[in-house]
Amino acid sequence: MNNAFKQLRLAQMDKRFEAWRTGQPIEPPKGGWLRAIREALGMSLIQLGSRLGLTRQAVSGIEKREADGSITLETLRRAADALNADVVYTVVPRSPLADMRLEQARIKATENLDRVAHSMRLEAQGVRPFSQSHQIEERARELADSWSRSIWSPSRSSK
Repeated sequence: MNNAFKQLRLAQMDKRFEAWRTGQPIEPPKGGWLRAIREALGMSLIQLGSRLGLTRQAVSGIEKREADGSITLETLRRAADALNADVVYTVVPRSPLADMRLEQARIKATENLDRVAHSMRLEAQGVRPFSQSHQIEERARELADSWSRSIWSPSRSSK
C-alpha cells in the first residue's frame, strides 16, 4: 500500500472520529443501560428473562455484568435486542490519528538523536538546543511520512 493511500485512510478515519471526539461523553446510568431501559419501559426481570429464554437471576447477572463492564458484546447485543435496542460500539482515539503518529515519531526521533547527541557531547561536539529541537522535528516528520512501523517499537532502554 503506497504512502498516499495510507495518509488518505488515516485522514478518513480521523474524520469519522471527529464527531465522537467533540461530542460530550455520555455517562452510563449507575446500574447500566440495560437496567435503565428495562425499568423505563416498566419491564420486570422475569419479563425480560422470558424474552431472552433466561431466568430472573440470569438477567440480573447480565445487568450487573453490564454495569461493572464485564459483559461480553454478544450477551449485550442479545439483551439489547430483547429490549428492541441496538448496541453502538466504538473505540475513539483521544486525539486525531495523524497527531498520534507524529507524536510517536517525535518520541522515536528524540530517542535516536539523544543517543547521537550524547556521543557528540562526550567528544565536545555538542549541538545547540535550538538546532537539536529542529533536528528532532525534521526527523520526526521523516519517520511519520515514511510510514515506518519502527516508531511503535519499544526503545532499547525500555526492554
